[in-house]
Amino acid sequence: MNFDKISIREKQAIGTLCILSFCKKYNITYKGIEELTNHLFELLITENLPDWNQKGLGIEIIGRGDDIPTTLKKSIPEYLFEDFYKLIDNTIEIGIVDLFGETTDLPKTFLSNCINILNEHTIELDIPDVLFYEDFEGNSWGKPWDIEKYNELMTKIRSIKPISS
Repeated sequence: MNFDKISIREKQAIGTLCILSFCKKYNITYKGIEELTNHLFELLITENLPDWNQKGLGIEIIGRGDDIPTTLKKSIPEYLFEDFYKLIDNTIEIGIVDLFGETTDLPKTFLSNCINILNEHTIELDIPDVLFYEDFEGNSWGKPWDIEKYNELMTKIRSIKPISS
């Protein structure tokens, strides 16, 4: 897959799909995962990137090296936990690594790490075409999506969203 022609917003959404796909395969459900993935998808429509980042610091699962909630950790088989943790951290980094600095290739690297984790678990990633809708015209973040397009994506991915417990 060539991720050079999509913005960080779309890369973040694809990384978030990786979390959902992993959770679906292993039947991992937790309200904090739903909260996290909803927040990560909102990057597609946010007008204010620093506010979006700040909001993310207030949710239960924030990655960035922080501990996973004990209840969630106990619900994940030990043999999966390390990959799950790496997947969460890599996905979150896609949207924040370039937030307050220069543009780098790191969002693409973190997304590749997410996809590699899925590949190691033989999890197929179904990426809706809407995530490859247009070139982001050289602005690494791209423009915020309009709400109709966002709702179209949310409808398409509803089948892979895990049910909260």
